[in-house]
Amino acid sequence: MFTANVWACHMDPKFWPDPGKFQPGRFLNPDGTVKTLPSYFPFSLGKRQCPGESMSHMEIFLFLAIFMQKFTFRTTTKTSSSQVR
Repeated sequence: MFTANVWACHMDPKFWPDPGKFQPGRFLNPDGTVKTLPSYFPFSLGKRQCPGESMSHMEIFLFLAIFMQKFTFRTTTKTSSSQVR
């Protein structure tokens, strides 16, 4: 049995410039859409992949749904619309 060394793949500067730095923009295209990155697999691959992947996706959905129910979002007059991006 062998498994992929996910840490080594995610820290390889060949695929990730400055891999130790937090850069969420590296996962987005210039137009703001999400990139498909073959070198990013947070739940591993194949038969031995993380069994919690589907659960984590459900948890994120539930968290966002509850968050949207519990809070009220509205604009404020303290900032101009040009400051909001």
